[in-house]
Amino acid sequence: MFQFGNAITSLCGFGGLTTVSPHVESITLYHVDAQDVAFFQSDRDDHLCHLHELDLDLSEALALDPICSVRSLRKLTLSAMNFFDITVIPESISNLEHLEYLKLYYLKLRSLPAAIGSLSNLKTLKLIVCRGFRRLPDEIGHLRTLERLVISHCEELEELPDTLGGLANLKGLELFMCLMLRRLPDSFCHLQSLEACMVRATRIDRLPEQIDQLTQLRTLNWAASILAADPGFEGMGGPLPESFLNLEQLTYFGCGAIAPSVRARLCAALPRLEVLTDDEYYARRKREEAEEAEEEAQYKRERGEREGEEEEDEEDDDEEEGDA
Repeated sequence: MFQFGNAITSLCGFGGLTTVSPHVESITLYHVDAQDVAFFQSDRDDHLCHLHELDLDLSEALALDPICSVRSLRKLTLSAMNFFDITVIPESISNLEHLEYLKLYYLKLRSLPAAIGSLSNLKTLKLIVCRGFRRLPDEIGHLRTLERLVISHCEELEELPDTLGGLANLKGLELFMCLMLRRLPDSFCHLQSLEACMVRATRIDRLPEQIDQLTQLRTLNWAASILAADPGFEGMGGPLPESFLNLEQLTYFGCGAIAPSVRARLCAALPRLEVLTDDEYYARRKREEAEEAEEEAQYKRERGEREGEEEEDEEDDDEEEGDA
């Protein structure tokens, strides 16, 4: 729990939530039960009206509609570490009109509701270790503001909808450990804003034929076996897709080392390119994530200091008025 002045803006703890400060902006709860979820339901307009971030680890199968009544939410993370039978995200998720970030992990979801397409401010969607998850709804293509889509360890995902190409602002796509996924939709080439693409541990066995249309692509992280089979890469037996001239980072997944001759040929053909192995890529990601976490922590510290100073100024003004 972090407390600034007399206003608690962030709460972190276990279940049993009964009351919170009207100033609370962030709540993280573990072992959440039905009573905890019911707390979020209210007809009052000022109930949790400043709550922007909510992270819940659910301890039993329960309905999630009360959570979807907190219209001020911008960031929502839902998990059930013990894989309780939470198989449905309710259609009422459409109430979260300000939501920018949605992470669902360790759930038994089979799909997402069609209402997901109405989240007009959503920028990041992550589906991680969702057992039984087979497909995204066609309405996913309505998410015009979506910038990052991550699907990881959803081993029963069989296909991506052709509406994927409607994600006009998608900059990052990550598909990892989707063991039943055999192909990308034809509309993949319509992702004109795509800058980074990672595909690893799937059944996709070739690069998309029209990948040269992705003119904004800067980072390509793909299985080494697929890149080696492409005539434009390892063998250098054919022309590289024109869009690859903009590549700045290429990661070969599934190989311990890259032959110096291969690295040299690729860098000669693509002068802006940096070629990485698995270990090099993940070491960089770890550093970047640590830097991002520190920036967020610093932002929260500075915000807390500002709020504390503002509250002290208000108290001083009240004292002066009382003396007067």
